[in-house]
Amino acid sequence: TMSDISIILADGTCLDSSSTSSRENFGNKRPDIINGLKELSAIIHSDKQLLDLITRKYEIKNTVGYSLNALIDFNDPINMLTHLLVGSEGTLGFVTSVTYNSVDDHPHKATALVPFASNHMAAKGVQALHKVGVSAAEFMERKALAKVEHLPAMAAFKHILGENSPAVLIEIMADSDQKLNLEINAAIKAMQKIGTLSTPDFTKDPNIQSGLWDIRKGMFASVGAIRPKGSLMLTEDLAVPIDRLADVVDDLRFLLDKHQYHEGVIFGHALAGNLHFQMHGDFTQESELRRFADLGADLSDLISIKYKGSLKAEHGTGRAIAPFVEAEWGKKAYEIMHQIKQLLDPQNILNPGVLLNDNKNAHIQNTKHMVTSDDLVDLCVECGVCEPVCPSAGFTLTPRQRIAVNREQAHLENSGENNRLLSELNFGFSSAVMDTCAGCSLCATLCPIGIDTGAMVLNKRSQQTSSLSKRIAALAAANTPLVENISKIALSSLRLLPSDLSKNLPTPPQKPKRGEINHQDKSKDVIYFPACPSRIFGAAKTSLDLLPLTKAMPILLKRAGFNPILPNKTQGLCCGQPFVSKGFPKEAKQVGEKLGVALNEIKNNRQIKIITDASTCAKHMNQNDLQTIDSVEFLLKEVVPRLEHIRPIENLAVHLNCASKTTKGSSHTKTLAQICSKNIAVLNSVTCCGYAGDKGIFQPKLNAHALRFAAIDLPENCKIGISTVSTCAIGLTKHLQIPFVSLASILEYVSRSKS
Repeated sequence: TMSDISIILADGTCLDSSSTSSRENFGNKRPDIINGLKELSAIIHSDKQLLDLITRKYEIKNTVGYSLNALIDFNDPINMLTHLLVGSEGTLGFVTSVTYNSVDDHPHKATALVPFASNHMAAKGVQALHKVGVSAAEFMERKALAKVEHLPAMAAFKHILGENSPAVLIEIMADSDQKLNLEINAAIKAMQKIGTLSTPDFTKDPNIQSGLWDIRKGMFASVGAIRPKGSLMLTEDLAVPIDRLADVVDDLRFLLDKHQYHEGVIFGHALAGNLHFQMHGDFTQESELRRFADLGADLSDLISIKYKGSLKAEHGTGRAIAPFVEAEWGKKAYEIMHQIKQLLDPQNILNPGVLLNDNKNAHIQNTKHMVTSDDLVDLCVECGVCEPVCPSAGFTLTPRQRIAVNREQAHLENSGENNRLLSELNFGFSSAVMDTCAGCSLCATLCPIGIDTGAMVLNKRSQQTSSLSKRIAALAAANTPLVENISKIALSSLRLLPSDLSKNLPTPPQKPKRGEINHQDKSKDVIYFPACPSRIFGAAKTSLDLLPLTKAMPILLKRAGFNPILPNKTQGLCCGQPFVSKGFPKEAKQVGEKLGVALNEIKNNRQIKIITDASTCAKHMNQNDLQTIDSVEFLLKEVVPRLEHIRPIENLAVHLNCASKTTKGSSHTKTLAQICSKNIAVLNSVTCCGYAGDKGIFQPKLNAHALRFAAIDLPENCKIGISTVSTCAIGLTKHLQIPFVSLASILEYVSRSKS
């Protein structure tokens, strides 16, 4: 629920509901609004039929029209005003800040996915659970479950589910385990009276619970992904009194099939009588618009009239439901809403036509078209699930926004209807899309269907490279040893410059050496490939006597009894990742093949493990059929068990880089860090650090933005941190003001003998 809100009205009047003086000033400045709201409240209270209607409408979820309950729930006009703003979709004022009252998240939880024989039986089961008092009951019909059968958690249920068998995902929360067990038993008994396809099996295991919730959370995008390319994903929601849930599920399914939305699926927060349904349509076709309009009319009759429910329960009214607001609320309530709009926005300049609209065809006019623009992202439904992990979110664009811009560019190129806008989008595309996408692919880890916007950007970089840049890239790929030398000289020179660009750039390390190895026991041979970032970028200075990564790795390997073999000439060897990130896949393949030849010469047809010391490079090498082990994984599994001494340091900050997150290597990093330090502080606020190879040098604001909250994760007594990519460590060192080094350097330090 809302505690406080700050708003700006159409005439510029401001109100902060948490401030007594602001409330008083508002009353003095806008007595017309204060008196107007009092009058509207009095009108409602003097009309018992209208008062009863509003009271009943808010006994279930309801976001249709304005929040008329604000006029009967509060006596203070200021409170009426602030709560009218809730769900008003920008039609009454601009919200600058909101403070919420949160609900308790009890520590003891149990979760179960329970199959039923039919939609009607499942809804009856939810009604029984409503009486028991569980925390959540998510209904999913069989057609919806079919779209997420690829998820691991579904494996245990596929053999139980029949052709039309839905399931209900149930969660119970309690403040004690004893109380939780009592509530579990009550829920099982309630459902068994209705009849289930299998005995409800509640789990308290967080990992299994997470997998079960992935079924529900992944449904929205997974259903959207099966639509034909170029079609629009349509999603609606509604609510009815809980005692009508079973009937409305059957009627809604009938309605979707009646209008030929056979692919449509039904799911939702059934415990609140709230159902969502999804289908698709191509609104470039007139017949599709008519079909959607006919469905809307029938839906209005079914939900608003027959079931006395809400055409919108959580989603906003928008333009799609605006033509049906009067039918749901009736003439008197609808007129009150118009008076609210007139009182707060008399010139109708705030989102006109949204929420209130006398045009009965508003929902089928100016519709969105989902233009095909790129095979890599065409199935995106623009749900925004990917946005929380994007390092540029809030700085330039998110993955969803990059896709939306790309689609609009394609639309304008095809239609030719606004060349000026197209020109502006093309100009802005360079910075907001091409330059500030880190290419980390973390968006794909959250996307339920794995859409990788970073791959789209890399592909576009490749398409937009100039002939001059291609010649330079080809020259660099043919002369990588020279490029490495020039890079080291350039970095050393930059360190001498008194600019922000030069801050925290470490001294390049010495050329890595393999040292003496045991030629007698070939079974202990391992190939260590020092990645080019580790060779070019050194490490920050610390108070500890640490060795640079390229020295620490061979020493650790030998300390554990291995024979580390390095390529005879490491200078210039590169996996190709830097070329890929710049949009030169051909040159990346060229230098990657050179590396493969050098490493295969060492292997000489023997089964020798290859280790590299940069997570990003390990990922790229494996993606290009050069089987490689990330050094962190090898150190944890093969080296640590063979070390005689480990004396951990006190505190260590831990950065989990994006490559380790996309390859599931984060757990290895955390476990090894816990071995090296008594206490670790994981930088959980950091998704991708935004350094992205050299973007930290040439796009420093991206790095700063991505790390803006990192200091919150850092305890005061933590004076050193680790990252498994040397370039990431540079940015972390700069912005957190403590040195970040390699995990191998720390492990080498803590495993030295006392002598």
